[in-house]
Amino acid sequence: GGTIVVGAWKDNDGSTDSGSVYVFRTSNSGASYNEVAKLKAHNAAENDQFGYSVAIDGGVVVAGAYNKGSKKGSSTGAAYIFSSDDGTNYDQVANVTAADAAAEDHFGLSVAIAGGTVVVGAYQDDDGGSDSGAVYISRAEPITAADAVAHADTDPTTLDGRPVAGAVAATLDRRPVAGAVAIAVAGALRDAHERALAFSDDGRAERGADLWTGPPAYT
Repeated sequence: GGTIVVGAWKDNDGSTDSGSVYVFRTSNSGASYNEVAKLKAHNAAENDQFGYSVAIDGGVVVAGAYNKGSKKGSSTGAAYIFSSDDGTNYDQVANVTAADAAAEDHFGLSVAIAGGTVVVGAYQDDDGGSDSGAVYISRAEPITAADAVAHADTDPTTLDGRPVAGAVAATLDRRPVAGAVAIAVAGALRDAHERALAFSDDGRAERGADLWTGPPAYT
């Protein structure tokens, strides 16, 4: 408790109507709140409307960008997950899209999170008929360094075309996990896009390094 998240989906920091989310905390039982963070998508673009929907559970914030476009069409939508250890500094740890995304689905119009389960609404999904809508449910589960090694490719990995020192490409059942995600077994740091996952030398995940897996494709 003690934290409020507020979406400003028409904010223009990233581009026109790209959107943002403000985080406020109280230190006096709700008598007053101070702004401690402003969250933006790492790939913010015009008219994404990031922050149209927001949710928080403990140190994890989810923000929907229902108008985000993709290679699959306009307004397919996306949801972004941020994590904080101290309630002040937040790292983007996932960019969530529907595996069966289609134009005008508006995935991310509504979001919710509780106990590591993320729920995202796509109110114009057409699976049950035109604009019938759908809800996607995903469970966050951390992957350990041992798991990464057990399911790893043997070739050195690269991230955005650049080598990642001491890292292996993570796969589960020989399928890539989350597109271009790298698991660093001995302390390699995540890049600015938060797509490499860092582990300490004793095999424990560093802050914000959980790998989110589930029905949506994490890109």
